[in-house]
Amino acid sequence: MPIIQFKDQNIHCDKQQTLLDKLLAAGCSVPFSCRAGLCHSCLMYATAGTPPKAAQQGLNQEQLQNNGFLACQCHPETDLVIRLPSRQQDAMPAIITSVTSLNQVVKQVHISPSKLIDYRAGQLIKLSHQGQERIYTLTSHPELDQELIIHVQRIAGGNVSQWLCEGAVAGDIVTLSDLQGDCYYQLSNPHTPLIFIAAEVGLGAMLGIIKDALWHQHRGPIHLIHHVPNPADLYLQDSLQALCKQNQQLSYQSVIGNWTAEALNQLNNLPLCHFFFAGATPRIMEYWSTLQQLGIPLAQCSVTSFGLDEVSNQAVDNLDLSF
Repeated sequence: MPIIQFKDQNIHCDKQQTLLDKLLAAGCSVPFSCRAGLCHSCLMYATAGTPPKAAQQGLNQEQLQNNGFLACQCHPETDLVIRLPSRQQDAMPAIITSVTSLNQVVKQVHISPSKLIDYRAGQLIKLSHQGQERIYTLTSHPELDQELIIHVQRIAGGNVSQWLCEGAVAGDIVTLSDLQGDCYYQLSNPHTPLIFIAAEVGLGAMLGIIKDALWHQHRGPIHLIHHVPNPADLYLQDSLQALCKQNQQLSYQSVIGNWTAEALNQLNNLPLCHFFFAGATPRIMEYWSTLQQLGIPLAQCSVTSFGLDEVSNQAVDNLDLSF
């Protein structure tokens, strides 16, 4: 039976459970979300031993070269010494400069860090306030925006999101740390068709990556789908339409209500496309199910999945995640 060394623990791992399940059962603090190998939240690295190939599907070349693997897909075959990814960006103070409403539940927050941050649009950063912390996606662009920008959806029971949406004002101090994530524009072929699917506040993540693709002069067609439960949940429609007029290769559509594969029927050359999608984990699983039915491999997908770790179990039970 393989022995997995993580920090100061030795964990015996059989083939009946994934490594992620074994780590959690042993009381280890490791991030995770979708459990399906999509979101890469449970990415880890083996510093000794070789992780199974099945646990490395969808990873980029740099991650593979460093023995990266997904704990939720890993059934170890040999002994491993493993570690979590090194988080870039030391903690630093930052000032909120503005909070504006985008719709009834989503706010746009501008933040000025105390020093420059080397980031890519679409990456994640941890925001802390008075002992509470939450990870948010950067929708700003380092070359186009002077400040960091995040989109925040007010969530029942979410301490940080509720404060940002209801109590935060310009001048408030927060702490930023742990820049992370590999869901950003990094394609080598600028003619690849790109399809972005955003669930609700996931639009911020997708918009940041689209801005980066356009800044890098992406030549292929770019199509954005914003999926929301109700018309009132749409936002930035005028700005998106204006961006489409400025960039002929960009198109935009909204999908209201239940998600179906029909949302992709009007699009061409789906097997040639690279897909980006962002949203709460249940939505991500719906989108991935559609792509599987269309025969799209995981290697053609980049995902930002929003977990519900900020929300209490009771609040999660009360959330409507089925549209």
